[in-house]
Amino acid sequence: MEFQFARNIQIGGSLAYLVLESNIGEHQLITVVHKNDFKNKLGGTRFVRHGTAEEAFYLAKGMSEKCLAFPVPN
Repeated sequence: MEFQFARNIQIGGSLAYLVLESNIGEHQLITVVHKNDFKNKLGGTRFVRHGTAEEAFYLAKGMSEKCLAFPVPN
């Protein structure tokens, strides 16, 4: 199993808090955290056959922007 981990890296001109990539056999797993400064922690998973850290980053960034627009109560 291959495993790569990075914090505070630039993707597409924005900062990603965390990027985790691993390969298990033929499967590629990518996790990206755009921001980690919300009181409530939200997450999501999307399964695709072929993806990139950049695609995962934009999905995470979109979730951050949605949380700013529509705050989730405690």
